[in-house]
Amino acid sequence: MKTSCGALLYTYNPAGSIGIILGCENGLWLPFKGCTEDNETYEQTAIREVEEETCGVVKLNSINLEHKFASKRKQYYIGLSLVDYGVIDRFNESIKNESRASHCEKKELQFFDLKSVLSDTRIHNITKASIKYYWNKLNSGSHCAFDTPGRKQSVSIQFAKRMVSLNGVIPVHFSYTSNWFNQKRVRLSRVCA
Repeated sequence: MKTSCGALLYTYNPAGSIGIILGCENGLWLPFKGCTEDNETYEQTAIREVEEETCGVVKLNSINLEHKFASKRKQYYIGLSLVDYGVIDRFNESIKNESRASHCEKKELQFFDLKSVLSDTRIHNITKASIKYYWNKLNSGSHCAFDTPGRKQSVSIQFAKRMVSLNGVIPVHFSYTSNWFNQKRVRLSRVCA
């Protein structure tokens, strides 16, 4: 039986609604996942697949693959990771010039509001299984951006401010850095609602 590992990416849209970012592959909206390669751990597979399927826009250091389940043909290990809403635009810009086949599986990224995502018929049942698994965590406001102690993620300053103002999410640690877009960023070591 094959093993597929990856992540559901969640974010807040500019209006402050929480939702899931999915990628379109063969007309279906799916999380960022793929099969393990030789000598890879499940976590390494998930990190690689997220980076590849977002054209390098999302780079995770670690991920907790909390949702484990199986279909008739595959075992799945799917994590949950907070990303900046801007990854959609950055992906859509990057995919135009991408030539590596491994980075071109997803043709488009889209934000799906958590309130209506499960009723959308374009979303694959495998995707819905992970959304249902993480549903209470996301809906209750008890989600943490970083389930792994010491893990750090870079988000835009505007995104961090929006998280605090709209959702009462409090960043525990800030440090400034810059990324390849030369934007000021905030490093968050732990964010909890």
